[in-house]
Amino acid sequence: MKLSKKLFLILCISLSLGTTSVYAQRYASRNGTVKLSYNAPHGKMETVNRQVNIGLNVETGEFRLTMLMLSFRFQSAYNQEKFNEYFIKNAHFANSTFRGRIVDLNRVNFSKKGEYEVTVTGDLTLRQVTNKVTAKGKFIVGDNTFSGKSVFKVNLMDFNFNIPPTMEKLIEVTFDVDLKKL
Repeated sequence: MKLSKKLFLILCISLSLGTTSVYAQRYASRNGTVKLSYNAPHGKMETVNRQVNIGLNVETGEFRLTMLMLSFRFQSAYNQEKFNEYFIKNAHFANSTFRGRIVDLNRVNFSKKGEYEVTVTGDLTLRQVTNKVTAKGKFIVGDNTFSGKSVFKVNLMDFNFNIPPTMEKLIEVTFDVDLKKL
């Protein structure tokens, strides 16, 4: 069963990265991490989702991310309930996606170990609302793997969230992933 899930994931990521050459170098992960931090009326809130699916085509710089919003976890049941109430609402808003590109792909040498500063821009979809997002990040290239890291802010009002006036509208998003070559 596990092998069929892996093959299905590889097929989905390969298809989602578009029609590029057969020899395109693709990297993927099912264990990316997205952490959200924001101020709520009852204090600072932090939640983590460790089940984020990511795919990257290093020849085109095309980058795709999908995550299930129900996979975010809080330490407190009350905070989990409030998050689900304000952020998820129902099954219509269960998934969030990002589809974009590395703008300055020429700055990254995927065949040479090192750290590379990049800018990623694309479409972020939350609650079935899509907006352009641009974020600075860093890629760390290793042997047949590499890591991606970024921290950026998202304005909840851009995505039609109905939140209390005492809650902060900007959420800090921390993205961290270790990708492996397919």
